[in-house]
Amino acid sequence: MTTEPTPAPTPADGDKPAPWGEDFDPARAWTLVQNLRAERDAARDEAKQATGALTAARDEAKHATEALATAKASQADAERALWRESALRRHPLPEGLDAAAEADALAFLSGDSAEDVERKAATLAALRGASEVPAPGSDLRTRPEPRLAGVPGHSSGDADPAPTDLGALAAKISAERI
Repeated sequence: MTTEPTPAPTPADGDKPAPWGEDFDPARAWTLVQNLRAERDAARDEAKQATGALTAARDEAKHATEALATAKASQADAERALWRESALRRHPLPEGLDAAAEADALAFLSGDSAEDVERKAATLAALRGASEVPAPGSDLRTRPEPRLAGVPGHSSGDADPAPTDLGALAAKISAERI
């Protein structure tokens, strides 16, 4: 048995011709349909892969954006802390503040620029009556001079102590040990 193309049915007198033409080959048409279906399936697989890659790229971009926002917030916080510490070095808080007062003072020292924080620190220093503000570049680690009350044998801080004879003091100590 040989496969010969089957002749297309001939249209009747009033009928239109078949849309596939006179030389229709069903085997060739079936092969074409199979090839088109394979191409469609391959295109769908590529679309799914591209969609998956696009979703992964969007997720990665979202995570990168969140990490960038976190880093920017950390940088801004560190910058504000630096401004606050710099202002506090020039205008220190008084010693002996309780935790609540110190927290209030630190909360007051906020702003969008170093100048804002510096201005607020100067205002805070002026309000508390701090008249001595260290000059920029001076040693900020110095402590105030203590004022000692008049104790026998100690200076009151107002007058220089009497000079001590070190030879007499050494002789007195050696005489007491013997």
